[in-house]
Amino acid sequence: MIARLLALTLALGANAALAEPLALLSAQEVRDELFGVHIFGVTDTLGFDWDECIEPSGLTVYRTIDADDPQPYSQQGLLQVNDLGMACFSYPPNGDPSPSCFQVYRNGDGYIFANGFGDGRYITTKVLRNITSCPEPGALLG
Repeated sequence: MIARLLALTLALGANAALAEPLALLSAQEVRDELFGVHIFGVTDTLGFDWDECIEPSGLTVYRTIDADDPQPYSQQGLLQVNDLGMACFSYPPNGDPSPSCFQVYRNGDGYIFANGFGDGRYITTKVLRNITSCPEPGALLG
């Protein structure tokens, strides 16, 4: 058991400042914590900043931010939590109806989203809670 936790911690590249291993959120914790938030972060291997606003209904606006492009890439989507407790994001308005599902780990006051398919990890750097509505896709944040 200890070896498995250590391997998981190393595989996720846990923040050295954390004294304990990352905690995998349950399905109920994912529902309780991710609906009604605006999260900002970075990817560890793909090299871009991103943010995702999630309304209490599960409607989302996902954006990637590129310092060389003044207009962020953005798309509307939907967050659902599957029976395994994974956060599943789908973006059908942009032609991709199949969800991308992630295990969600607590990382201090934020989260790490990992899917195990080599897409890198999405690591939150800021979490705004009690969000009731999201900006329009393409809207710049002031």
